Parts: sequence; C-alpha cells; structure tokens
Amino acid sequence: MSRGLAFLLVLVGAACSFNESSERDELVVSAAASLREVMTAAALSFKETHPSLSVQLNFASSGALRQQIELGSPAEVFVSASTEHVDRLVESGLVASADRRIFARNELVLVTTKEDIRSLEDLEDDAVTRVAIGDPRSVPAGKYSLQWLEAEGLWERIQEKAVLGGDVRQVLSYLERGEVDAGIVYATDAKLVGLEPVWIASGPNAPAVEYEAALVGGSREPRAIARQFFDYLGSDEAIRELEAAGFIAP
Repeated sequence: MSRGLAFLLVLVGAACSFNESSERDELVVSAAASLREVMTAAALSFKETHPSLSVQLNFASSGALRQQIELGSPAEVFVSASTEHVDRLVESGLVASADRRIFARNELVLVTTKEDIRSLEDLEDDAVTRVAIGDPRSVPAGKYSLQWLEAEGLWERIQEKAVLGGDVRQVLSYLERGEVDAGIVYATDAKLVGLEPVWIASGPNAPAVEYEAALVGGSREPRAIARQFFDYLGSDEAIRELEAAGFIAP
C-alpha cells in the first residue's frame, strides 16, 4: 500500500469517527410548546452529568410534532401534552408500548384582562366577541378546551367567537396583545405570564390533562443516552422542577 493511500484511509477513518461521535453527542427532544421552560431546565440539568452532550429541543404543538416524527424527524424523545399522540405513534410502530410514561399533569384555566369576565358563562355575553383557544385539530390544549366547553354546554353558544391558536403560547399572545377578550390555557402558562385565572376547570366536566413522555424508535432499540434522558424525566429532581413551574406530579 502506498503512503498516499494509507494517509487517505487514515483521514477517512478519522472523518467517520468524528461523524459517529457527533451523532452520539447530540440528542433531539421534541416537546409540547407549554413545556418550553420546564424542558429547557431539564436539558440543562441533564447536561451537568453529560457535559459533552448537545440537547436539541424542538417545541411546537403536540400534533405538529407527532406529524414531524411520522415524516422522519430525528427526535429520539417525544413529550406530548396529550396521550393521544403517543397512542398514534404506538399504532404506527414508532414507539414501543413499554417506552412511554405519564410525565406530568396540568389544569385548564380561563384567563382574561376584562373585569366583567369572571366565569365560563360570562363568555356568552354579547360584550365578549373573541375567545382564544388552541386549535383542537392539532393542539391538545385546544382539544381539552373544546371538551370542557362542550361538557359545560357552552360550545355551541360561543363557537362563532372562537379564535384558534397554533399552540397554547399563541393563545396567550393574542390575550397579551388585546386581540381577544379571554382565552383558555394551561394553569402553568397563566402562571408564567402572571395572569390570575378567573375560572379553573374542576369537577366531572374537567378534562384530564396528561403529558406523556416516550422514546421514539419502535422496533429500533433506543440509544442509551435517549433512555437515560427519558428516565431522568421521571426523577425526583425533574419532578421538583415540574412542581415549581406549577405542573402536577404524575
């Protein structure tokens, strides 16, 4: 073998090793938009014991993230604001039934900047013209909101007032900019922006808001680092961060 060929093979081997190392040192996590602060904190805490790891966080509505994964997104951990989207990934073989768990719980709340709105029934008033909720077709908060309003017998009466947001944070933005009279969001999002809820979903008509974490891979065994992060999300440290942000422990 000539010196030139040997040197070329060394370079190719080094490049392959670098690429494999780069792949091993990056973890892609797709999470519901309402988890932005909590998941960012979790990633930073996890990196303290994995300093060479780069955790790439992808935030959007859970429905949009599930579709991205179905289309080949490199996400290895998915944290959904609804168990429904994990169910869909299990059905399609992209998540194994054993690789999912409830991550946290939350509550729906009605928020407003108007002094004359103090209950869900007030949304029927003619003075209230725009009410923001997440788009029920892709946003779990929107689907939960729709279920709540239907169970309370209000949806048909306020449906024409509904302004649909692409995720729960967009609903908050509409409210903060004064573009709507009221909005239905998670209790944690209201807390984040300092809005005091005027009504909290409770009782038999309140939907069960459950977040679920899952390892993406299906028939392919998840990488050890992905499983470690998945397990970290159920640790005492992660649960303390959840509760500090207003979430309810699983």
